[in-house]
Amino acid sequence: MPESFYASLQERNAPGLRTAAWTTLLLMPASWLLALWANHEPSTLSLSIRVAGMGAGLIILALMRGLPKMVMNHVNLFSFVLSVLVSCIATSLGWLNGGYSLDLTMSLVLIFILVQHLFTWETKRVLVFYTLVVAFYLTPWALGSLSMEAGFSQQIYL
Repeated sequence: MPESFYASLQERNAPGLRTAAWTTLLLMPASWLLALWANHEPSTLSLSIRVAGMGAGLIILALMRGLPKMVMNHVNLFSFVLSVLVSCIATSLGWLNGGYSLDLTMSLVLIFILVQHLFTWETKRVLVFYTLVVAFYLTPWALGSLSMEAGFSQQIYL
């Protein structure tokens, strides 16, 4: 593809990366506090997982401020990694709260919608993103924790 196309992707994805990083930084602790308020008794492990997401958001925001050219040159990679990380965090938190559920599936669907609106990626990157997220989502099935039918139905639902 022409170089100007990739440059336009980088320019378009930079504000999306900033938005995604701020959203990650703010919503991770808010969701833990909401779970605490709703008496879901969130564990220290769930807080640790959220802190990892917050750390990723904070690192990206710091890099955008301190090394803006470096971030701009690799904005598609940063946006990809942050999106996969947030998806895996949502999946991990779903597993901690009892496994596959409507909440977990809807969280991933919302992440997919946000990623589509915040970032413009080439087709290969989009396919790799969805493949990685779905593979992580189906890990319990692949490890034998779920029956074939349960894993298949979850895949169809997602």
